[in-house]
Formats: sequence, C-alpha cells, structure tokens
Amino acid sequence: MKRMFYIIAFTRAGIALGKSIQQKKSEIDGLNDLLFGWYKYVEEDAIPFDHTKRLLEKIWKQAENILFIGAAGIAVRSIAPFLTDKVSDPAILVMDEKGKFVIPILSGHLGGANAYCERLAREIGAIPVITTATDCNQCFAVDLFAKKNKLWIVDWHRIKEISSRILDKEPIGWISEYNIAGTLPSELIQIEKKEGVQSSKIEAGVVIASKISPPYFQWECRLLPKNLVLGIGCKRGKPLEEIELFLEQELKQHGFQKQQVNKIVSIDRKQQEKGLIELSGKWKIPFLTYSSEQLNAVEGAFSESDFVKQTVGTSNVCERAAYLGSGCGKKRIGKTVKDGMTMAVYEEAIRISF
Repeated sequence: MKRMFYIIAFTRAGIALGKSIQQKKSEIDGLNDLLFGWYKYVEEDAIPFDHTKRLLEKIWKQAENILFIGAAGIAVRSIAPFLTDKVSDPAILVMDEKGKFVIPILSGHLGGANAYCERLAREIGAIPVITTATDCNQCFAVDLFAKKNKLWIVDWHRIKEISSRILDKEPIGWISEYNIAGTLPSELIQIEKKEGVQSSKIEAGVVIASKISPPYFQWECRLLPKNLVLGIGCKRGKPLEEIELFLEQELKQHGFQKQQVNKIVSIDRKQQEKGLIELSGKWKIPFLTYSSEQLNAVEGAFSESDFVKQTVGTSNVCERAAYLGSGCGKKRIGKTVKDGMTMAVYEEAIRISF
C-alpha cells in the first residue's frame, strides 16, 4: 500500500518548512506523512537520515509522492538509479528551503506531480513552476485524461506522439465506444466509424474501447477502462502460477487485458485461498468474497451446477460473484472451466468526462 507523501529536507530551514507542510497536509487530508531530515539538523518530529540514496532504497516502492526541499540537482542525481518508467515512478517535486518555488520534475501527469505542485503552492503561498508543454499551452493531455477517468493506456509510448502532434496543431482523431460527459476539446475531431477515419485521412488518434482490436489510426493511443470484475472459483490449493495463466489466457482470448480488472471476487469459502490472495497482491487489486446467501439472492441468467450447489451452497460462484461485484453489470465472459478452475467477467458501468 503506497503512502501519500514523503518529504526529504537537507537543511534546518528546510526541515522547518517540511514540518509546516506536514502540518497543513495533516489538517487538510487527515494524513500523517513522513518527514525525513538531514541528521545534523534533526531535533524532533522528523526522521534523521545520513545517506539520500539509501533512504530512497527504503521508501521508493512505497512512495506515491516525494517532495525534496533543497537543490534540484541533489534530487535528480539521487533518484536517477531508481527510475523505471512514467507509469510506475512516483511523483517527484522539488522546493527551495524558503518555500518560494515548487517544481514537479517527474511524473507530472500520470503520477500527479503537476496537480500536486499547484495544490501545494496554493497551501503555502509558493509559485508553481510547471514545464510540461501541454500544460503550458493549455492543450488536451491524453495521459491526464486517462488518469482522471481511470483508463489504462495500452501503449504509453504513444502519449508523446499524440502530444507532439497536438502541440504542432495537427488534427487528432477521437473515437469512443462510451458516452463522454463534457465538451470535446478543440484539438480533437470526433469520428464515428472506421470509414470516417479513412475518409478524414487523419493519421493519429485517441480511441476509448472496451478491448484490444485492430487499430483505427496509423498512430493510435488506445485507452481501456479499468472496470472489469473477475469472478473465480477453484479447487483448494491451486497455485498462483496455474490460476494466473488460466485467467490471462481467457482474458486475452476475448480481447481483454489483466490491467482492466479492478477486483477479484469469489465465495467466502475462498477467503483464505492462498493462490487467490497472492493473485490479488500481484495484480494489486482487491479480493472480495460473498456468502452463498448473498450469491443466491442475485437474480439473473447464470450457468447452473447441482454439484457446485451441493458442495458450496450456490449453483454458480464465478458468474454470480462477478455480477454482484460489478453492481449488476454486463456479462463479458461467461462461465469458463479448466482443470478445477472457473472464471467469468462482468463489466461495471463507468462515467467518463472531459
């Protein structure tokens, strides 16, 4: 579980500023975030450290946001060995010890550094210094839109291509399987069908779809909703590797990706099933269970099994659990059985807006 915020300060004034920020965040968010101070200047209310890279080794994987109070050069050199990609790296911000300026230097959109920079600047009266081109030019940013609406970017390398073309005033196509609230940004051109793409001769576009399918555009950034609920049943003791392989194969066969799954659900008898608990941890999504009474109370058309009902008290685990967990959503994959495992997928209703 990631913490909201870490503060790393290198001077006495920086530690004092860090305490002030920590207090303001606690009052606003109700969170007690960690403040680390250089060991020579720590008196109280801060955790001393004497080696920045060793500190980052301990906190990096748990960090969602890291604020350095000190020189930007120190921050850049310190984080360099830990950088992976813009999807998984935490938001990194830098502030001077007087609190005059705050700068997001990493994960401005997907990590939320730009938004947090502006918020932090308002809270302490600093000047936010944001250098992301789409922000500076007040242009549509596909990664920011995806983050806001909890959409998975299939190929995040395409973000740069789309943003570059937007900044060059090139028209960008827009196709969505879903209704979207709000006004279409001026940089985007609504296209209804594939034939429309061909006739428009637009090379690049953004597509919001429910699954993977052949691309509409030569340069396409595809966004998939993270709204699939995976219902599963299995024999006791099924290992993680076998469960995961089964699920990934079935999802892929139907055009879905595991990144679209937002929760795993089953019957309460499986609450302590090791393979399912490990799957939840590996995929970083919740694992929820329901009683047989809850599952039986669900109304709908499900694949029924007398044997399953005699064994666990309900005629179908995977479909009923997924239907219940999705808020009575749409069936995307019906009950599928393999080697003592069952799975089904239902889709939650979503709201997307500009």
